[in-house]
Amino acid sequence: MLSLPEEFLLLALDDQKGSFAAFTDYGLAGAVLVELLLRDAITVGPKGEVLAGSSPQGDAALDAALAAIGQLKKPKKLQEWVGSLPGRCKTLKPAVLDGLVAQGVLRREDRRFLRVFAYTRYPEADGAPEDAIVGRLRRVLLDGQEPDGRTAALIGLLHGCQMDASVLRNRAERKTAKPILDRITKGDIVSSAVSSAVAAAIAAACSAAMTCCIAASVAASSSS
Repeated sequence: MLSLPEEFLLLALDDQKGSFAAFTDYGLAGAVLVELLLRDAITVGPKGEVLAGSSPQGDAALDAALAAIGQLKKPKKLQEWVGSLPGRCKTLKPAVLDGLVAQGVLRREDRRFLRVFAYTRYPEADGAPEDAIVGRLRRVLLDGQEPDGRTAALIGLLHGCQMDASVLRNRAERKTAKPILDRITKGDIVSSAVSSAVAAAIAAACSAAMTCCIAASVAASSSS
């Protein structure tokens, strides 16, 4: 079973171009935080502050995030971590990619452009996991199946990072999915699947990812 960060990054990767969606880092940070919440590796305090446990998870990306959270003397709120974790923990994306390669989902290809500039591509080695993820999300968004916490979080993070197109194929499907997307963003669709505290944290992570993406878009347009 893939972790939430692995599922998110797999959908953020363009199989044809070998590139990632524009706001992948924020969504990946949110996915890491939600995965840690679902594993009870972190908790959210009464003021929204994130508190890290001491138990290693045996996952390079999750353990790197735990270490970054635990190093701060003054705890940050969940929303703040979505924006700051990519800068504080630059190994997140490489660690998740390595995990997908190790599981045979992606293949690592080291290449050179003009025989000088080195770069790495990650073509899909096994399309079945991604097909299964997309099918699961489409059953929630289009068929009305109730999501568990992990599925709701993945949908919310993709939506917050403007990646709905990785699951929804056209305008008609987006229109059908909009009510459910709105409910997931507000955090009121997973209350039966997880605790109310975790549901609220999932909604906060999705909202923070959306806020970071909007801020990044505005900054980019202002500088151009």
